[in-house]
Amino acid sequence: MKSKTREQVLSIKILDHILENAVFDHDAPDEKARPNVETFSYFYYQCTINNTPFKAVVTTKRTKPYGDKYYHHYLENIKIEPYSGTAPTFTG
Repeated sequence: MKSKTREQVLSIKILDHILENAVFDHDAPDEKARPNVETFSYFYYQCTINNTPFKAVVTTKRTKPYGDKYYHHYLENIKIEPYSGTAPTFTG
């Protein structure tokens, strides 16, 4: 399978950690309506690879004969906006 970036390839090294610590987001039905696929589940985990923050998006597939299995993952860039405002003022 092709990977888009070096970071995607390097994320394989921490895949166990990602899978163990990812947070559930939502389930989705199989858009292809395959008879043995019940649902897909999506999980997210924030990680840093090569000093760059990413959100790892993990997908698992629940099938009738095998239950939940890892399907794939990819990295989304996390855009860090430069701080352009003033510090908030607290009164109390």
